[in-house]
Amino acid sequence: MNPKNWTPRGGRVLVKPERAPAQVGTIHVPEQARERPNICTVVCWPPSVESVNPGVRIYVARYAGVEVFFDAPDGNGQEPYLVVAEEDILPVEVNDD
Repeated sequence: MNPKNWTPRGGRVLVKPERAPAQVGTIHVPEQARERPNICTVVCWPPSVESVNPGVRIYVARYAGVEVFFDAPDGNGQEPYLVVAEEDILPVEVNDD
């Protein structure tokens, strides 16, 4: 399944979380011990949500959203995505171009 073929409903946004670092200093952090990142990239959203655009980096509340999985682009396993409510989106990255 491709996440771009989906449209969330009810004021929710589909985002892809950035990967947490595998290493902190010289200490290796196993996958299970890593915290879920707060920074995400917007993948798709319904027309009713006007505060974000695709590809924009946003912050989401720590425990916000529902985790869903889609096939990885390289075909190796699945990648996690989040479906978050518009109210759980904190600051939005602004480009002053």
